[in-house]
Amino acid sequence: TLDESWCERCHGVLETDEHIFVGCSTAADVWGRIHVPILGDAFRHPWEIELVAPLPIAVKVDMLLLLLWHIWKARNGLIFERQVSTSQDILRRTLKDIDAWSCRYKKLRLEVQAWPEWIASCIL
Repeated sequence: TLDESWCERCHGVLETDEHIFVGCSTAADVWGRIHVPILGDAFRHPWEIELVAPLPIAVKVDMLLLLLWHIWKARNGLIFERQVSTSQDILRRTLKDIDAWSCRYKKLRLEVQAWPEWIASCIL
């Protein structure tokens, strides 16, 4: 039914992929907090997203995909488990995953380390 196509957070708004990852109030707050401007369907091409924040680009795509994945997981948590996640929750979960995966980036350790430092400073 059409009821299944509406955003659980933004009542009366059709849930498209663009809305989930950019337009939804929670997703928009995630990007706003970390000062990453994502307009329209730019999330479909994360390698083309320009960074305003002084972050290393060597791991940019990996970090942006991780953020997108956590936005998606938060959306699914709300729909299937009725678990409400704030933008801060999403960023904290992203930080945990960056920490868990950082061992895979031995040659880019400093570049990876800059991202959680930046994200953590934006949560407050």
